[in-house]
Amino acid sequence: MKPIGEAPRCARARVLSRALTLSCVMAVAIVTAGCATGIAGPFVRSPMHGMVYDGRNQPVALVTVQIDGGRPVASDVNGRFTVPGVRHGRRSIHAWKPGYRTVNETVEFVQRTQVLYVRILTADDLVDAAVSLLRAGRYTAAAELAIEATGIAADHQLGWFVAALASIGAGDPRTAIELLGWFREPASAAVERARLIAARAVAREPRDPGTADEHR
Repeated sequence: MKPIGEAPRCARARVLSRALTLSCVMAVAIVTAGCATGIAGPFVRSPMHGMVYDGRNQPVALVTVQIDGGRPVASDVNGRFTVPGVRHGRRSIHAWKPGYRTVNETVEFVQRTQVLYVRILTADDLVDAAVSLLRAGRYTAAAELAIEATGIAADHQLGWFVAALASIGAGDPRTAIELLGWFREPASAAVERARLIAARAVAREPRDPGTADEHR
């Protein structure tokens, strides 16, 4: 039964009508696909969105972020930032804040929806990593991280102490004594104990670095 109000038509007319309708639908689909490709494809410039967090995965506010030496922006209380007009391709990232390790990295900016995650570490973060390296017997790497931490926070006593212990482990007690001289409170029990350890090590013959674990 035909719907009320439908005019009689031949089978050929119905086929032709369906063909025209299908062609229109296909044309619309092609145009839509073309638009979607244009949005997701290459671009010249686009805002870059990002987030800054520390070694404990907490957002960090007021971090200055600069892309390719351009106009700097600051992260908000949630660690988020947006840099407008960033060019497509490989970009250089520079991020810094007093009391934190400066970040200098490169990133491939190839999608408009891309989010840049920047990890910026405190002196405490570096010392924690140095302690882990010290326990693993990687003394030179531990000393380097601990000394870097003291470069961020010159009064970081634990940083100096870990650097000294790492130097002892690496077979360089004289450096350990020099490092311990930077402590603000030389009368503390920990510092005095480290001084005694280093002094005793100086009196010994030079050790093979491979036997350092015996004196930890």
